[in-house]
Amino acid sequence: MLTFLAILKWISLVVAIILFILSIVEFLTDEEDIAPWFFLFAIIFGIGFFVFGAFIKNMNEYETVNKMSKKEVKSLISEKVSPENFLCEIDEPKYFIVAPMSYDISEFEKKVSSYTKSKDDEVLILMDEAILKFQNYIDDMVGVSFIDRSKIAQIEKEHAFQLSDWSNEKKTAEIGHALNANVLLFLENFSYLKDNGGEYRFRANFVDMNSMQTTSHSIVYTGRKLTASSESLGRISFRNFNKISQIENPFSDEIIFSMTKPMCVSQPKNTMQQISPLTSTRLLDFSMYTGYKPNTFMLRSKPEKLAYSSFSIDGIDSITLKDSDSKAIKSGKYKFEPCEQNITKIGDKFYTDGKIGRFSIKTDTSFESYDVFTKDYYEFFFYFGSKELTDMNVNYYLQVVKN
Repeated sequence: MLTFLAILKWISLVVAIILFILSIVEFLTDEEDIAPWFFLFAIIFGIGFFVFGAFIKNMNEYETVNKMSKKEVKSLISEKVSPENFLCEIDEPKYFIVAPMSYDISEFEKKVSSYTKSKDDEVLILMDEAILKFQNYIDDMVGVSFIDRSKIAQIEKEHAFQLSDWSNEKKTAEIGHALNANVLLFLENFSYLKDNGGEYRFRANFVDMNSMQTTSHSIVYTGRKLTASSESLGRISFRNFNKISQIENPFSDEIIFSMTKPMCVSQPKNTMQQISPLTSTRLLDFSMYTGYKPNTFMLRSKPEKLAYSSFSIDGIDSITLKDSDSKAIKSGKYKFEPCEQNITKIGDKFYTDGKIGRFSIKTDTSFESYDVFTKDYYEFFFYFGSKELTDMNVNYYLQVVKN
């Protein structure tokens, strides 16, 4: 195809030159009625020369990009594609802050002493171990963070909180707010049965601080090894609790941002999820994809130049874009709509694409909206769009850094 277009390009140039010469010859020989036609067709074929040249340039770039794309994604598409290849690893998220409140086993001790004599100490020790084992189980659940018991004891003392107050919504809300916890855990109804080598029983009450709803579970540990029913523990879930929101709005203050550079990230077509721009191994040279870069007022026609070098916001809704070279200033309105980050657990590690919301800019002449990605709320990536190539997709971003 390129060879055919190249032939047409040079044929157009040759024909244009011949027709131009013929127009001059006809004009000099007084055949003025024909000369203008020769001149007109010479212009048409001359334009054809530049048109075919533009087609060839674009196709050359396309072929170059796809050749590079094949080389780049060859290793990716030949291996099993896993989400961790295209997502950003993060620390374990904490959706629920659980406060394991104090508990009282004095009544349980009296009951134990009444029907066990030589084994009093062993039963009490194993009950304590069962309680600890249960709390560790909750502490190890994904997205759950336990508050230190010493801090809880201090807050309980300061607020004169009694164990009998746990069903008092006003007192419970007060202690939950003081602990900055969204879930309180209360243990009660401790008992021991001799069956099955000894059963250590108690009830666990989880109180949701947002809705004040209580979810109760009967917990049983059996034998000296304190074996718990996986089915029983498996019923414990925070699915119906109001979790702590991960939503943040980093654009709520008066801030100045520097626009550093546009960049693009490759994405093999066999990946369903968009690759995170926070994964540096996927960053590409933006200049190689200039033929496909999105049409946006944030970028100039030349890939190495940005339309603006910085922008400032007032934290309410106003935005001012500035160019440090030309001193050009453009004012408008902005809007940021935050969203919960999408968290994926793979093995013992946690990953996210880093998307925190959508940023929109409206000026007197245009409106644009971008997905925003970040890991540290200092460096941001504005997503402009993507281009589908033969073997891969290319996603375009603008890197923005907080001053």
